Amino acid sequence: MSTEEGKAAARAIAIDLMGTLHAAVGDLNQVKRIVKLLGLVNSTGTFTEHHRW
Repeated sequence: MSTEEGKAAARAIAIDLMGTLHAAVGDLNQVKRIVKLLGLVNSTGTFTEHHRW
């Protein structure tokens, strides 16, 4: 997977997570604060573009 494909996949996951949050609370305007958001990248040892995220 290219870096750009990975970036697009991460964006799609973030949108999916927002959908899950919306389903749980019913209205995203009810969300006052997100305490923690954690993202992990599973990559090979030769991948060096982590800083581009």
